[in-house]
Amino acid sequence: MSNEFRIFGPPGTGKTTYLADQIEQASKKYESSDIFVASFTRAAATELVRHHLPIDRRQVGTLHAHCYRALGQPTLAETELKSWNAEAPVSLRLTDDYASDLDDPLRDPFSKTEGDLRLAEMEQLRAKLIDPQFWPSRIKEFARRWSDWKQAHQLFDFTDLIETAYRDFATAPGSPRVGFYDEVQDSTALELALYRKWAEDMDFVIMAGDDDQCHPAGTRILTTRGYVPIEKLDPSSHQLITYDKHDAEVRGFRKGYPFQWACRSYTGDLFEVSSGERKVQATADHLWLVKWQPRLRQHSPCVVYLMRQGERWRVGWCQLMRTDGSFHLGQRARQEKADAAWILKVAWDRTEASVLESIIAAEYGIPTITFEPVQNAIHYTKKSIETVFSALALLPEGDQLNDRAVRCLQNFWKSPVHPFYTPARAWQRRGGTTIFEIESCNLLSELMLVPIHEKGKRVSWQSLHTGRMAKSYREEVYSLNIEPYHTYIANGLITHNCLYRFRGATPDAFLTPAVDDIHKRILKQSYRLPRAVKAHADSWIAHVTMREPKPYLSRDIEGAVRHSHAVWNRPAAYQGAMLREVEDALKHDQTMMILTSCSYMLAPILTSLRQEGLPFQNPYRKRHGGWNPLGKRHGISSADRLLAYLKPDPAIWADDASLFFWDAPDLKLWTHDIEAKGTFLTNQKHNLSHLSDQDAVDYLDFFEPDALDGAMTLSLDWFGGHLLKSVKPRYAFPLAIARKRGAKLLRETPKIFVGTIHSIKGGEADRVLLYPDLSMPGMQEWLRPGEAHDSVRRVFYVAMTRAKEVLILAEASGPLAVPWSF
Repeated sequence: MSNEFRIFGPPGTGKTTYLADQIEQASKKYESSDIFVASFTRAAATELVRHHLPIDRRQVGTLHAHCYRALGQPTLAETELKSWNAEAPVSLRLTDDYASDLDDPLRDPFSKTEGDLRLAEMEQLRAKLIDPQFWPSRIKEFARRWSDWKQAHQLFDFTDLIETAYRDFATAPGSPRVGFYDEVQDSTALELALYRKWAEDMDFVIMAGDDDQCHPAGTRILTTRGYVPIEKLDPSSHQLITYDKHDAEVRGFRKGYPFQWACRSYTGDLFEVSSGERKVQATADHLWLVKWQPRLRQHSPCVVYLMRQGERWRVGWCQLMRTDGSFHLGQRARQEKADAAWILKVAWDRTEASVLESIIAAEYGIPTITFEPVQNAIHYTKKSIETVFSALALLPEGDQLNDRAVRCLQNFWKSPVHPFYTPARAWQRRGGTTIFEIESCNLLSELMLVPIHEKGKRVSWQSLHTGRMAKSYREEVYSLNIEPYHTYIANGLITHNCLYRFRGATPDAFLTPAVDDIHKRILKQSYRLPRAVKAHADSWIAHVTMREPKPYLSRDIEGAVRHSHAVWNRPAAYQGAMLREVEDALKHDQTMMILTSCSYMLAPILTSLRQEGLPFQNPYRKRHGGWNPLGKRHGISSADRLLAYLKPDPAIWADDASLFFWDAPDLKLWTHDIEAKGTFLTNQKHNLSHLSDQDAVDYLDFFEPDALDGAMTLSLDWFGGHLLKSVKPRYAFPLAIARKRGAKLLRETPKIFVGTIHSIKGGEADRVLLYPDLSMPGMQEWLRPGEAHDSVRRVFYVAMTRAKEVLILAEASGPLAVPWSF
């Protein structure tokens, strides 16, 4: 679009400030009502408002909030789920805690019921603009019920707000002349379609964000018109043939299936996969549907593998399959509590495997000792194993074990990002299914079968051969996605690909269509990230397949990135590792941000902070009471009332302490939640509450003498013991802080920030404690190649780049987690 300008703002480069400056410049030329500002989350909108924009605050908000107001503030379906659950079948009931905050449309990708899963999948399909005729039948049925229920009760759901605005509104509310859109990389295809539709009637729009699989040209894809080179496919005129692995048949010969198509520049390895005369080239992370050769149960080869447990690595060998047909390497990895394993080489006898193991161990300086003590072993104790790994962790020339292991993987054409085995991948394959998905770089020639399209709907499984192309590839590659099967036929081979994200958002939609370089601006200097944190974050995000290159500078300090034994579900584990990290930050007068991918993971962390009397907050989600327990309710918090009671104490209030105990305003404040019986003279609590702020107070006119004596000791026990029973839970945390840390801390802004990664976009802290754990849907995304994997990587990139001084990488609580090694 000729009127679309894009601002790329790497972390801490002042993207919001730059956008605010552009809005201010626009305000000199345009009226306030002519300027439209939309963001993805309220946190981003709030950050813009803090810059005191010279426009009406009603012109600034999330896209959902703008649409909600323009549609007359309809009742939201997400707030009426009790009604849905009362009418829907048991199998389709929804969890009745759906986030219904218009300013924060994100919610954790954590579904509890079958109904939750179907609602989430329906939302994704709508967000990605997939024609309903191509939705899976179970989603069509759910959508019909959902639509009938909404219509009967005159309700709108979140996606209705965007869909209706896209259908009915030719311009943005108020017909503004210029638009400013923030955090655009998180927008879905539907949301970006609305942005761009409204932009058609504007003088210009500025889109700001940080965007941080495939085949080469010539790959022939089967369409309803026959085979077409992938680079010549047109989503507007071609329909693809697909494969339904559940029904084991090829579909779409009559009408075909629509698809998404993406192109990007690529430098790296290409693998050739073949079966007979059929050959396909693909990138290392491209997914394939495969089965094991049935003969492997009787004649299993051996494999030499590389295995990782945390920061430890080892080389070993074993048979690929046991006689019972089970995957032997997977069983060995489980026994050793390994996080990941890669097959480096196939050997057809034990001698060859043992020799290869020794050569690799010597060449790369990687031990062969097991991670865990072997049963009945005398010398392989935990202590002796630790001694070996400590000795080999850093060789004299400074080459770290992790670096040597990655170099080994690369030399064997394996991807550090895509292990052959992880506990989560094994969990996905539970139930005995024989078909599984594996990347090009992990395919094993002669040991696996790949589906081949024969004729019509028929498919046969044939032995595959694979190998890396001799030279590194440096050209454009192409990626496809077909809903709902995510499979297509390339040169006769059935293959798998997916451009999938949880919400249906994809940075590709932000980056395309292309705009001229003069319409781009990349901010060059980060005012947040130190060198060590920037280097680590850059290394992490470098694995993303499609992004706008954005070179920028760090702050001129070193900073640090280190690991911690803290685990989210056991805050007291490892001698209270999490609490020790927090205490150390506070000791150095630094802010600490504690981040998880899902809100349920915060529960044990918050309980531990409460028990230890450590104040915390989430300044970016102030409406979330659980994350802001010291926040004000109706303008006055429990902490405010407790501090009013302690107003005479100079150790807390210093020069602001009351010289003669409490004046009328303070007295009314702290007595509000005190029980009347045994504390006040008859009816005097009521009379006390009606004093004017200027009235002089004789305490003996209001209090029982013994109660007054107790109150004037400024005892926390007295105050807590005389609270109304109904309010005591609200005071538990402020009282714990006062007892354990001193009530003076209640007067200070909490230095501990807590929240999900999504909730703190735009935020920062001196130190960030980041947990690697994922929900099951999140883990499924991580294990998918391409945009699915990239979307999870981008989320953790956001978290890493909140750190101004130190990034602390916590330990995984189980197999559902991203590995920090890559």
